[in-house]
Amino acid sequence: MEDRVLGCSLLLLIHLCCALLLSFAPSASHAGFTTIAGSVFCDQCLNGHQTVWGRPLNGAKVLLECKDSHGKVTLSKAADTSMIGTYAIKLDGSQKLDGCSVRLAGSSPKSTCAGAGVAARPLELSWKLFGMAMYTAEGLFYKPSKPMSFCPNAKKTTPSPKVSLPPLPFAKLSACTAQDWLNPQYKCYWRVWSPKTKVGMWYGPAATKKFGSTLTLEQGLRGSGEINRVLLRESIAATLNAFNSLPFYYNAIEVNYHFNQALAGSNKEVLKWALNFKRANSGYHGKAKCLLTPCK
Repeated sequence: MEDRVLGCSLLLLIHLCCALLLSFAPSASHAGFTTIAGSVFCDQCLNGHQTVWGRPLNGAKVLLECKDSHGKVTLSKAADTSMIGTYAIKLDGSQKLDGCSVRLAGSSPKSTCAGAGVAARPLELSWKLFGMAMYTAEGLFYKPSKPMSFCPNAKKTTPSPKVSLPPLPFAKLSACTAQDWLNPQYKCYWRVWSPKTKVGMWYGPAATKKFGSTLTLEQGLRGSGEINRVLLRESIAATLNAFNSLPFYYNAIEVNYHFNQALAGSNKEVLKWALNFKRANSGYHGKAKCLLTPCK
């Protein structure tokens, strides 16, 4: 049960991180904005909620709806999920969305997972600060007609192939350097990303403009010399640490936010956050250790 809770916590964190990224505006001229973020998945094992067996659905359509006291729709906006099953709906201004909800619109993008699951969720305010607000909703999902063959609750008629899952995140503090993350023995700890994932897929258009569209995360971890390259290297390592250690000094949302803010700011800000992430990745001079072990 504890493993399931940790696994689900990780998945939710990944969903929210990636969805929040999509909401970042490249311009600082906005007075404020409101972001609604969440995920859509296939409940492959018919658990009725998100688990490690849930599969993100790409291309699912989600509709935000707000209604007045008479049931009349006062606000409606749609979005499609990304390749990792997340969506982000952005509204201008810091808006109050009490009584609003998100729901699935249309059919499932996956024909083998088209059954009705949870089709609507209410919004919950996550935070509101400096004219910005973030609302989230629990995962929406479709489901297959019966559990997949690899599910624990599936009826086994023939031996199912062994499913290789990444290690669960550490409940203890773990801090690993960029050099640690380049070690091929630790590749099983890469979650959602692979070393060949492009930098812009996580950090957004500002990073693509700064570093180019072909730079991979592995190449970013090898960065040195120019201060923006150092910032990128340390932020990638910090995000991998956040995905793999629940008590890490920064969560993945904070790393992404501070990286983009520094990149849009002065060289002083770039240097500040490059050093902040570097100190965190080193466990603040040995106060925390790297808990990675060679993958089997």
